[in-house]
Amino acid sequence: KKEIPPSKPANSMSPTKIFDSHEPDTLYQIVSQCRDCQFSQNRVLPLFGFGNPQAKLVILTDVPSEVEKKSQNPINRENQTRLEKMLQSVELSWNEVYLMAVTKCPFSVDHENDFSMRDQAIDTCKKHLKAHIEYITPLVMLVFGQTAAQSILSTTVTIDKFRGRWWNFQGIAVIPTLDISEIFSSQQNKKEAWMDIKAVKKVLSLRKS
Repeated sequence: KKEIPPSKPANSMSPTKIFDSHEPDTLYQIVSQCRDCQFSQNRVLPLFGFGNPQAKLVILTDVPSEVEKKSQNPINRENQTRLEKMLQSVELSWNEVYLMAVTKCPFSVDHENDFSMRDQAIDTCKKHLKAHIEYITPLVMLVFGQTAAQSILSTTVTIDKFRGRWWNFQGIAVIPTLDISEIFSSQQNKKEAWMDIKAVKKVLSLRKS
Protein backbone atom coordinates (compact mmCIF):
# COMPACT_ATOMS: atom_id res chain seq x y z
CA LYS A 1 0.00 0.00 0.00
CA LYS A 2 1.43 3.34 -1.05
CA GLU A 3 1.80 6.13 1.42
CA ILE A 4 0.01 9.32 0.45
CA PRO A 5 2.44 12.24 0.47
CA PRO A 6 1.63 15.36 2.50
CA SER A 7 0.33 18.37 0.61
CA LYS A 8 3.14 20.59 1.91
CA PRO A 9 6.27 18.63 2.83
CA ALA A 10 8.54 20.29 5.34
CA ASN A 11 11.52 20.20 3.00
CA SER A 12 9.75 21.39 -0.14
CA MET A 13 11.75 23.63 -2.47
CA SER A 14 10.85 27.23 -3.15
CA PRO A 15 9.49 27.78 -6.67
CA THR A 16 11.85 29.36 -9.16
CA LYS A 17 10.30 32.55 -10.54
CA ILE A 18 11.60 33.74 -13.90
CA PHE A 19 8.57 35.80 -14.89
CA ASP A 20 6.39 38.22 -13.00
CA SER A 21 3.05 38.30 -14.75
CA HIS A 22 2.20 34.60 -14.19
CA GLU A 23 0.90 34.48 -17.76
CA PRO A 24 1.87 31.54 -19.99
CA ASP A 25 2.48 33.87 -22.95
CA THR A 26 5.27 35.54 -21.01
CA LEU A 27 6.97 32.24 -20.27
CA TYR A 28 6.53 31.13 -23.88
CA GLN A 29 8.29 34.29 -25.05
CA ILE A 30 11.18 33.67 -22.65
CA VAL A 31 11.52 30.06 -23.81
CA SER A 32 11.29 31.06 -27.48
CA GLN A 33 14.16 33.52 -27.06
CA CYS A 34 16.33 31.13 -25.04
CA ARG A 35 19.58 30.02 -26.71
CA ASP A 36 21.33 28.73 -23.60
CA CYS A 37 21.93 25.14 -24.74
CA GLN A 38 23.13 23.55 -27.96
CA PHE A 39 19.75 21.97 -28.63
CA SER A 40 18.30 25.45 -29.03
CA GLN A 41 20.69 26.56 -31.75
CA ASN A 42 18.79 24.85 -34.58
CA ARG A 43 15.35 25.13 -33.02
CA VAL A 44 12.62 27.01 -34.87
CA LEU A 45 9.83 26.70 -32.31
CA PRO A 46 10.01 25.35 -28.75
CA LEU A 47 8.09 22.23 -27.77
CA PHE A 48 6.34 24.17 -25.05
CA GLY A 49 3.69 21.64 -24.04
CA PHE A 50 -0.09 21.75 -24.18
CA GLY A 51 -3.25 20.94 -22.29
CA ASN A 52 -5.48 22.40 -19.63
CA PRO A 53 -3.60 25.25 -17.86
CA GLN A 54 -5.72 24.56 -14.78
CA ALA A 55 -4.96 20.85 -14.80
CA LYS A 56 -4.45 19.06 -11.50
CA LEU A 57 -2.35 16.43 -13.28
CA VAL A 58 0.83 17.24 -15.20
CA ILE A 59 2.42 14.55 -17.36
CA LEU A 60 6.17 14.99 -17.80
CA THR A 61 8.03 13.14 -20.54
CA ASP A 62 11.65 12.60 -21.57
CA VAL A 63 13.67 14.83 -23.92
CA PRO A 64 11.72 15.04 -27.21
CA SER A 65 13.13 13.54 -30.41
CA GLU A 66 13.09 14.70 -34.03
CA VAL A 67 9.77 12.88 -34.48
CA GLU A 68 8.13 15.06 -31.84
CA LYS A 69 9.82 18.13 -33.33
CA LYS A 70 7.92 17.66 -36.59
CA SER A 71 4.56 17.37 -34.84
CA GLN A 72 5.28 20.08 -32.24
CA ASN A 73 4.12 17.60 -29.61
CA PRO A 74 6.18 16.27 -26.64
CA ILE A 75 5.07 12.72 -27.57
CA ASN A 76 4.18 11.24 -30.94
CA ARG A 77 0.56 10.88 -31.95
CA GLU A 78 0.45 7.08 -31.68
CA ASN A 79 1.70 7.07 -28.09
CA GLN A 80 -0.59 9.94 -27.21
CA THR A 81 -3.60 7.96 -28.39
CA ARG A 82 -2.49 4.95 -26.35
CA LEU A 83 -1.92 7.10 -23.29
CA GLU A 84 -5.34 8.72 -23.65
CA LYS A 85 -6.94 5.26 -23.57
CA MET A 86 -5.02 4.32 -20.42
CA LEU A 87 -6.18 7.50 -18.71
CA GLN A 88 -9.76 6.88 -19.81
CA SER A 89 -9.60 3.41 -18.25
CA VAL A 90 -9.35 5.08 -14.81
CA GLU A 91 -11.84 7.82 -15.72
CA LEU A 92 -9.27 10.52 -16.35
CA SER A 93 -9.94 12.72 -19.35
CA TRP A 94 -7.21 14.12 -21.61
CA ASN A 95 -8.91 17.49 -21.05
CA GLU A 96 -7.89 17.29 -17.37
CA VAL A 97 -4.18 16.96 -18.15
CA TYR A 98 -1.26 19.21 -19.08
CA LEU A 99 1.57 17.57 -21.03
CA MET A 100 5.15 18.82 -21.18
CA ALA A 101 8.66 17.49 -21.75
CA VAL A 102 11.71 17.83 -19.53
CA THR A 103 13.27 20.16 -22.13
CA LYS A 104 11.67 22.66 -24.48
CA CYS A 105 13.93 21.68 -27.38
CA PRO A 106 14.19 18.27 -29.11
CA PHE A 107 17.22 16.08 -29.56
CA SER A 108 19.09 16.68 -32.76
CA VAL A 109 19.61 13.49 -34.78
CA ASP A 110 23.30 14.38 -35.01
CA HIS A 111 23.61 14.36 -31.21
CA GLU A 112 21.10 11.71 -30.13
CA ASN A 113 23.84 9.63 -28.45
CA ASP A 114 25.63 12.59 -26.87
CA PHE A 115 24.45 12.15 -23.29
CA SER A 116 26.64 14.92 -21.88
CA MET A 117 24.95 17.38 -24.25
CA ARG A 118 21.55 16.00 -23.27
CA ASP A 119 22.30 16.36 -19.57
CA GLN A 120 23.54 19.92 -20.08
CA ALA A 121 20.36 20.81 -21.96
CA ILE A 122 18.17 19.29 -19.24
CA ASP A 123 20.02 21.18 -16.53
CA THR A 124 19.85 24.46 -18.47
CA CYS A 125 16.14 24.07 -19.16
CA LYS A 126 15.24 23.28 -15.56
CA LYS A 127 14.48 26.94 -14.78
CA HIS A 128 11.86 26.98 -17.56
CA LEU A 129 10.42 23.66 -16.43
CA LYS A 130 10.04 24.81 -12.82
CA ALA A 131 8.41 28.08 -13.87
CA HIS A 132 5.99 26.23 -16.14
CA ILE A 133 5.00 23.83 -13.35
CA GLU A 134 4.67 26.77 -10.95
CA TYR A 135 2.18 28.44 -13.28
CA ILE A 136 -0.01 25.34 -13.57
CA THR A 137 0.28 24.33 -9.88
CA PRO A 138 -0.86 20.71 -10.27
CA LEU A 139 -1.63 18.38 -7.39
CA VAL A 140 0.09 15.39 -8.99
CA MET A 141 2.77 14.79 -11.61
CA LEU A 142 3.08 11.55 -13.56
CA VAL A 143 6.66 11.35 -14.85
CA PHE A 144 7.54 9.04 -17.73
CA GLY A 145 11.08 7.68 -17.86
CA GLN A 146 14.21 7.65 -15.75
CA THR A 147 15.78 10.74 -17.32
CA ALA A 148 12.76 12.95 -16.64
CA ALA A 149 12.35 11.59 -13.10
CA GLN A 150 16.02 12.11 -12.23
CA SER A 151 15.86 15.66 -13.55
CA ILE A 152 12.72 16.82 -11.74
CA LEU A 153 13.76 15.19 -8.46
CA SER A 154 17.49 16.04 -8.71
CA THR A 155 18.62 12.51 -7.98
CA THR A 156 20.51 9.62 -9.58
CA VAL A 157 18.06 6.95 -8.35
CA THR A 158 17.28 4.44 -11.11
CA ILE A 159 13.79 3.73 -12.41
CA ASP A 160 13.52 0.36 -10.66
CA LYS A 161 13.93 2.20 -7.34
CA PHE A 162 11.62 5.04 -8.42
CA ARG A 163 8.60 2.93 -9.25
CA GLY A 164 6.06 2.12 -6.56
CA ARG A 165 7.04 5.08 -4.40
CA TRP A 166 5.69 8.60 -4.11
CA TRP A 167 8.07 11.56 -4.17
CA ASN A 168 7.66 15.28 -3.52
CA PHE A 169 8.52 18.20 -5.76
CA GLN A 170 7.66 21.65 -4.42
CA GLY A 171 4.67 20.19 -2.58
CA ILE A 172 3.47 18.26 -5.62
CA ALA A 173 3.01 14.49 -5.40
CA VAL A 174 5.22 12.83 -8.02
CA ILE A 175 5.10 9.27 -9.26
CA PRO A 176 7.66 8.11 -11.83
CA THR A 177 6.82 5.33 -14.26
CA LEU A 178 8.42 3.72 -17.30
CA ASP A 179 9.31 5.67 -20.41
CA ILE A 180 6.42 5.88 -22.86
CA SER A 181 8.38 4.02 -25.55
CA GLU A 182 8.96 1.14 -23.09
CA ILE A 183 5.39 0.95 -21.82
CA PHE A 184 3.96 -0.28 -25.11
CA SER A 185 6.80 -2.68 -25.87
CA SER A 186 5.35 -5.46 -23.69
CA GLN A 187 2.18 -6.38 -21.83
CA GLN A 188 4.08 -6.53 -18.54
CA ASN A 189 5.36 -2.96 -18.91
CA LYS A 190 1.89 -1.78 -19.88
CA LYS A 191 0.44 -3.47 -16.79
CA GLU A 192 2.99 -1.79 -14.51
CA ALA A 193 2.30 1.63 -16.02
CA TRP A 194 -1.44 1.08 -15.71
CA MET A 195 -0.98 0.35 -11.99
CA ASP A 196 0.90 3.65 -11.64
CA ILE A 197 -1.88 5.51 -13.43
CA LYS A 198 -4.47 3.92 -11.13
CA ALA A 199 -2.44 5.15 -8.15
CA VAL A 200 -2.35 8.65 -9.64
CA LYS A 201 -6.14 8.62 -9.91
CA LYS A 202 -6.42 7.63 -6.25
CA VAL A 203 -4.14 10.40 -5.00
CA LEU A 204 -5.83 12.99 -7.21
CA SER A 205 -9.16 12.08 -5.67
CA LEU A 206 -7.77 12.32 -2.14
CA ARG A 207 -6.03 15.64 -2.68
CA LYS A 208 -9.07 17.22 -4.32
CA SER A 209 -11.25 16.33 -1.34
